Amino acid sequence: MMSPVFQVLAVSMEVWLSAGIVILGGLVLWTTQVRTGPWACPGALLMISIAAAMLPLFGYWVTGRSHPNAIGGLLPWNDAAGYYGCALSVLDGEGLSAFCQRRPAYTLYLAGLLRVANSELQLALVLQGLMNAAAMFAVTVVALRRWGAFAALFSIAILAAFAATMSMASLTENVGFVLGACGLVLFVSGAERRSAFLLIHRW
Repeated sequence: MMSPVFQVLAVSMEVWLSAGIVILGGLVLWTTQVRTGPWACPGALLMISIAAAMLPLFGYWVTGRSHPNAIGGLLPWNDAAGYYGCALSVLDGEGLSAFCQRRPAYTLYLAGLLRVANSELQLALVLQGLMNAAAMFAVTVVALRRWGAFAALFSIAILAAFAATMSMASLTENVGFVLGACGLVLFVSGAERRSAFLLIHRW
């Protein structure tokens, strides 16, 4: 019987992994800034964002751990199976079913990823994870420019803890994560420039 402590660690693996990445990333970021100057911070943050988004995904695949919406961390199940089927229907030129019409944005998003990945689900999930990493990086660059390196790391810690729980499944939260990050970047940029166009017309 697994002790309660180990049960918590196992259930929250992606959160602990993300926290470890951010801590190690902080050391890398500090070392990079000291040795090469502040110009190297965005490059270090990019690597940290990719690691924070992709390592939990690969962890599911290597260990064969199941997610409520992904058997063995890969095969779609529950809602994920429905959205995967919707994306395949779009690629086959079929119409959207009633289920697909509930979240058409993600259906088209996943269909696009699958098209780029030549209908390979595993590669499409890798692309989905990279899109999540790009969203994290965009937010951290804004945080770095406005509040500094530690604010950027804090942003990664918050975002990675969420992305790590969804990146292995074909769920709508992934496109919501990307769009939400883009919205936050536009909002902060509009506030900095005092641009009513960015703050209002882009929504």
